Amino acid sequence: MSENNIPENNIINKINKNKIYKYKIYKHKIDILFILIIAIFTSSLVYLLINANDQLGIYCSDVFIYLTNSLNLAGYPLGKTSNLYLSPVICVITSLIFKLGYIDQIAIFTVTGIFFPISSIGTYLLFKLKLNRITSLFGAILFSSFSLNILWTANGTMDIPAIAISIWVIYFTILAVNKNPKYFLLAFPLFVIGFFTRYTVGFILPLMFLYILFEIDIIGKISVLRYKNFKNFKKSILVSLKKLIKSNSFKYFLVGILIALAIFSL
Repeated sequence: MSENNIPENNIINKINKNKIYKYKIYKHKIDILFILIIAIFTSSLVYLLINANDQLGIYCSDVFIYLTNSLNLAGYPLGKTSNLYLSPVICVITSLIFKLGYIDQIAIFTVTGIFFPISSIGTYLLFKLKLNRITSLFGAILFSSFSLNILWTANGTMDIPAIAISIWVIYFTILAVNKNPKYFLLAFPLFVIGFFTRYTVGFILPLMFLYILFEIDIIGKISVLRYKNFKNFKKSILVSLKKLIKSNSFKYFLVGILIALAIFSL
C-alpha cells in the first residue's frame, strides 16, 4: 500500500512545486510592473521639471559652485578650485557630460533628476518589506508627489540624490540583517558614496548600527546583567561574540566596511 502511494506523493509534490514556482513568477512580474509604473511616472515628472528649471534658470547659489567644480573636473578651468571638496560625486558625473562637449546647466539638472526615479523605486521596495504591493505602490507614488520633493528635483541641488542613496542604504542594511549578509557589501560602500554626494548622509550611519545592534539583541543581552551573576553574564557574552565573529554575517559586515574605507580613501 505504501509503495503504491510513493508515485502519487511524488506527483503531488511536483504539482505543489510548480504552483509555488508559478506564484513566485507571478509576484516577480507584479513587482516589475509596479516598478515600471513608478519609473514612467517619476521620469515624466523629471522631464517636465528639467524643462521648467531650464526656463526658470538656476535659483540656488550652491548650484553655481557645483557647475564650477564640474567644469574644473572636466578640464575647463573656471574660477576657484578650493571648492572641489564639496559634494564631488554629482560634480564628477556632471563633468563626464561636459567632457562629451555638452556644456549646459541642463547637464546637472539631468544628473540630479535621475535620482528621483531611483529614490521612488527604493521607497517602493522599502515599503514592500513590511507592507503589501498595492500599499507600497501608493506609498511610492505619494512620496513622488510631495511638493517638497518636487521643488528640489532636477534643479542641480544635492537633496534628492542624498535622499535616494539614503533610502537604498537603509534598504540594503535591512536586507543584510534580515535576509542575506552579502548585502553589507552594497550597504556600506553605498553609504560612502552617499556621504560624498551630500555630507549630511553621514547621519544615517548611527541608524544603521542601531538597527544591527537591536536585531542581534545586544540591548536585551546587556539588560540581563541586572538579573544574572556577572561571571556567567561575561561568559555568555564572550561565547556570543565568538559565534558572531565566526559567522558569515560578521565576515560580510567586515568586508563591506573595508570596501567602504577603500572608497573613502580614494
